[in-house]
Amino acid sequence: MNPLKPLNVFTDAITFPLFAIFVIGVTGMVNWMVSPGVWWFKWAAFGMVIAVLCVWARALKALVLAIGVAGIAAFLYQAWRKKSPSN
Repeated sequence: MNPLKPLNVFTDAITFPLFAIFVIGVTGMVNWMVSPGVWWFKWAAFGMVIAVLCVWARALKALVLAIGVAGIAAFLYQAWRKKSPSN
């Protein structure tokens, strides 16, 4: 198990949209050079937008999970501190 996987998820959430813009730009240029009358690259753009939304959803899920674990840990720590006789 990779302990840095959540960091990879957040890195992907930042870098993948830039990659998607690059891919959309390249397909747009190819479309413009090969068949300027038929704009088929919009389907590649549509697919890349769906992929970016999926990457962002994965990052949001990891963020919510991290916040939840931190909240539970803080609650348990406060409960442990109240029970501790060394106050």
